[in-house]
Amino acid sequence: MNESTLRDFFSGDASLQELVADLHGAITDDGHGVRRHAIVDMDTEFVVLSSHLARICDAFLAGSLNHDDLRAIGFCIVASDNFDYDTDCDDGARVADVAIDWSTPEINFPIDSDHVAKWKLYLETGADTLRHRDA
Repeated sequence: MNESTLRDFFSGDASLQELVADLHGAITDDGHGVRRHAIVDMDTEFVVLSSHLARICDAFLAGSLNHDDLRAIGFCIVASDNFDYDTDCDDGARVADVAIDWSTPEINFPIDSDHVAKWKLYLETGADTLRHRDA
């Protein structure tokens, strides 16, 4: 997975098809439960907004992205030195919450249509129906 492709999708400079192609094989499993995330760093910083992740939710709900794609995107955002979000403001805190949830669904919430719809609502409005009803 290339951070630059994800950035370009967020900024509108890459299509969903380009993102899907880049995500192919982003997570590998060694057969013993060890997952590896192959990430190619970009050379610039980019601020991730909740509206960017809401677009990812839309693509998942439309059937264009799958569970592993969201997991790879979440991990990439959390692990990156180049994707920024300000956790001291509401928007950045929502980005952090959702990216962390996506990166570790076995600890947080399963990545499925019901949860993705709730993440989208949270990203767009701040209404956190996920943690209160499902936790």
